[in-house]
Amino acid sequence: MDKISYTSLNINPSGIAIYKTVEPPYYPDAEQPDRPKQFQDNSNHGILGSLSRKKMFRTLDYLLLLSPNKRAWCRSLKRYVRYRCPFVTLDLPSAQVHSDQVIKKRVFQPFLKLAHRRWSVNDFIWRAEKQENGNLHFHMIINVFIDQNELRNIWNRCLQNLGYVTRYRDNQLLWHRKGFTYRPELAPRWPREKQYNAYLKGMRTEWDNPNSTDIHDVKNIRNLKAYVTKYLSKNKIFSRPAGFTEKCPVCGGVMRNSESDFCCASCDFSKTHVRGRLWGRSASLMDLKGGFGVVDTQLENELDKLKSSPDIHVVYEDHYVFFCVPVTRLKALGCPHLSSIFEDYIRKKFPERYLSVIT
Repeated sequence: MDKISYTSLNINPSGIAIYKTVEPPYYPDAEQPDRPKQFQDNSNHGILGSLSRKKMFRTLDYLLLLSPNKRAWCRSLKRYVRYRCPFVTLDLPSAQVHSDQVIKKRVFQPFLKLAHRRWSVNDFIWRAEKQENGNLHFHMIINVFIDQNELRNIWNRCLQNLGYVTRYRDNQLLWHRKGFTYRPELAPRWPREKQYNAYLKGMRTEWDNPNSTDIHDVKNIRNLKAYVTKYLSKNKIFSRPAGFTEKCPVCGGVMRNSESDFCCASCDFSKTHVRGRLWGRSASLMDLKGGFGVVDTQLENELDKLKSSPDIHVVYEDHYVFFCVPVTRLKALGCPHLSSIFEDYIRKKFPERYLSVIT
């Protein structure tokens, strides 16, 4: 069968990829492409791979595209606030005593269902990681407004599915059994006055509403991508000294270092590496392929315009060329046909939100 070769393009919110397509594809045995490492070993070993990072950033681009600036009434602040993509952090208020998979199933998944029903959280990205104290926690980027007090109440309700609020209350009552007890090791970021105010607040609520959440909006896209680089795509590992051992909080077994992974030999619980999925996204943001097209004379002329534009960065690789141009600028740069390819994709992928995205 004769092979047909032509130039194709793929358009996504942050740029355009140009590459050669051969049909039918054929690789002699000596030229078979190597399988990516992720497909040779399905275990992520607590490390976010390069393919996952690419998918995550593409998902973020679409989440931004679907998230115009909005305004909402904040009950706790008693005023209107402007927002676009709030950044949410969800913590455990006491030491982790369950496996990562159990916490995801019994706490995090119920939270996502409640968030969908209560606040219509339909578009989101989440990332799980370990804190320095060994606790699992989650970061989320969403595109709806949530009052910070409501967020904390719902997350604490889900935490209580595994008793974490009760453990927090017991720990605080024991620590402050003789009245307010100052913790000097927390002073650099939490001075005495703030500790005392937190103590008074805890006494008023009987220690049943721990400050286990944080939510804030990132004011512009550049800052948001910086946050994602720092929080969602990092592979920061909090290692333990060689030879250091302690008891596993899940099964009571012995924990020790194994190739920088401080884990339990009995139940595989780790204080340094997340077990199971490291990140995820809503169903609405799955299968984001972008707009495809075959380069003809019209498209080639528009690509030449982009090449000659002084503020468009073009990356040349062995098998593709990538134009770093926001899709929202294509019409202004005189590229209506390129823009229409992406608009057609958005019309099919997000038919209910098509008009709000392209305008």
